[in-house]
Order: sequence, then structure tokens, then C-alpha cells
Amino acid sequence: MEREVAQQLALAQQLEAEHCRLQAEHQLLLECCDGMALLRLRGNEHAAVAGAAGYAAGEVALLQQLQNIHFPSSPLLQGVAFPGISSCGSHSTSSGSPPAGDSQAAAAAAATATPSVSAVTARDAAGMPLAEGSRRAADQCLSPDDDIMFYYRHLLSLPPFPGADTLTVRELVLDYAHTVQQLAVQLHLLQRPPGMQDSQQQHPADRIKLLIDRHLHLIVTLVLLQRTKVVEGFMLTNFETLEAGEEHQLDSHQWVLQHAGITQQQVLRIGRAAEFFERLLAPIMQERQQLQREIAAQREQILQDSGSSSGSSSSIDGRGHKQSMAKREAMLVRMSSLMGKEYLVRLAALCAVCGPLTYAQLANLVVQMTPRPVSLQLLGKLLLQQYQQQQQAQQQSAAAVRRKKK
Repeated sequence: MEREVAQQLALAQQLEAEHCRLQAEHQLLLECCDGMALLRLRGNEHAAVAGAAGYAAGEVALLQQLQNIHFPSSPLLQGVAFPGISSCGSHSTSSGSPPAGDSQAAAAAAATATPSVSAVTARDAAGMPLAEGSRRAADQCLSPDDDIMFYYRHLLSLPPFPGADTLTVRELVLDYAHTVQQLAVQLHLLQRPPGMQDSQQQHPADRIKLLIDRHLHLIVTLVLLQRTKVVEGFMLTNFETLEAGEEHQLDSHQWVLQHAGITQQQVLRIGRAAEFFERLLAPIMQERQQLQREIAAQREQILQDSGSSSGSSSSIDGRGHKQSMAKREAMLVRMSSLMGKEYLVRLAALCAVCGPLTYAQLANLVVQMTPRPVSLQLLGKLLLQQYQQQQQAQQQSAAAVRRKKK
């Protein structure tokens, strides 16, 4: 009897853990959909943001379907209205909203039922949690404990960073070097006793928050403007010598992560999110890689056809060439779409990595990584490894306890 009770208890614990995992992933998926809907809204109100507009009617309907999926005990988005979508816990849609099957009508309803960007921004600004005390900004996490994707929505709701559309890699590197220098100074000032703080100047904690927010705002704007080549060039540049180097090494990030004061709760939150986004990215990357192979093969075929066309009819060759070029153009358009989706998902993933961190932790990571920019992608990968190791150890421990009970 006791053995059966223990087995049932172990099964219940497994099911509860699985329920919590699925609930957290459901919430992350909703946040991604909300972010895409917000970008669509931004595209309507701020046409300067490239790639934010132009959702097909079918995509809008799909976003509505995903966001209206009900999941019990998921209150984080209750009362939050996004474009044409009701809150997380409800199946109802806004008044006058057509069925999801009518995609054109759904798109029109979403456009007319959308709140303004300023309203969304005001909601997120009002919801930003502030800790008490002189270190309030430095000890504040970028996202609150119950809403890991808060900072993601906050960044998407901001207007484009001024001048980002013409910024060069060199200018971005120099701007980052100045940011790192200022963060180092402010972190030093933050360690001074409260009585030695200059009341006439901005508090170091507030200055750290401002510097971090400004840099992340700039990077997000560059991604939304599809200026990813600038971001990639910046990530590979030594900002002290201005020379391009090799890709980031895990060892250096592992060292700074060990000295960042990351808590087990932060590892848990970031690890869960990183694991989810890794699975979300997998099919996108797989399709992109397959498409890259098809484009390369088709290019070789075009070269072979052009080299062996001397004895063929010119009219037939012309039609075949047009068909090949049309097919190639369609594949390139699809490739551009896939890369855009990949960057948007990666953007959400990076916000999930930095969201649970405090401003002081992120500032220390930035300064300690001198003279290279810190890679949130690698930090997320390392924290995911820690999370998976912890989960494996817990499973092994639970299995050992069950064997002893038998």
C-alpha cells in the first residue's frame, strides 16, 4: 500500500512539474505573439520602422488564435489588451470581431480595435517595479518576477532610437565604448557610502539604469530596422582597438558569469525561457538552412544551363532562364522572411535572458567583458546548460529516492 501511495505521489509531482513548465511556455508564446502584434501596431503608427508592418491577413488571424488559447491559472496578461485580442484568460474577442476563419475580416477588426502605442507604453511604464532605497534602480530587475517578458514589451513600445537608420559599425562601437566607460565609473561610485553620494548629481544607480536602457533601446531599433549586419559587425569588434576579431568564446563569458552573482532563481527563470526559445528557433533555422542549400544548388544549375545552351534554341533558353530566375527570387524572398522571423525570436530570447537580471548585474557583465561587447546569446546558452544540469541532478536524486523506497 505504501509503495502504491509513493508511486502515485511521485507521478503527481511529475505531472505538477510538467504543468508548471507548459504553463510557463504558454505564457512565453503569448508574449511573443503580443510582441508581434505590437510591432504590427508600430508599423501602422510609425512607418519608419522597417519590417514592423505588412502582416498578411492570415498571419493576423493566426496571432488572434494563438493569443486566445485559454490556459488555466495564467493571470499575467489578464486585463492587458493587445491589437484586436482579449486578455489571456478569456476566449472572448473584442466587439464586432469576426470569426478567426475569416482572415481578411480579422485583419480589419484587429486594425480598428488596436490601442495606441502611447497607451501601451504608458501601461508598461506604470507597471515598472521600483525597489526602495538609494540603490533602487541598480537592484531592480529589468523585468519583474512574475513577468519575464515585461522588458521585451517595453522595448518594443518605444519609438525608434534617433539616428539608428544611418548609424555605422564604427559609430556604434564608439558609442558602446563610452557607455562601458560610464558604467565602470558609476559602478565605482555606487560602492561609496550613502553619506558620500553627491546629492546635487544624478544617483549612480539611476545613471546605470539610464545607460543600460539607452544601449538596449539602440540595439533593438537596429534589429527592427533590419540592420543586423551593423549589430553583427559591432559584436565582433574590439572597442578599444576598433579591430574586428573572432567570434565570442564561451570561456570568457563563463568567467564573468561566475562573478556576476547570479542566483539559483535567476538560473531557473532564464534556463526555462532559453530552453523554450531554443525549441522555437529550431524549425526556423532548419528551414533556413534547407533553403540555403536549395538556393546554392539552383545557382549551380543556372550556371550549368548557361554553359551548355550554345546549341539550344534561344527562345527556349530565354523562357527557362526567366523561370529559374523567378524561382530564385521567390526563394530569396522566403529567405528574407525566415531571417526576419529568426531575428525577432532571438530578440525575444535575449530579452528573456536579461529580464531576470538586475541593472547592476548587467552593468558588471558589460564592464567585465571589456574590450568585447557582452553576448547575451552566449550568456543564455551557459545559463541553459546550468539549468539543464540542475534538472538532471534533481531527476537523478528523485530516482534514487524512489529506488530506496522500493
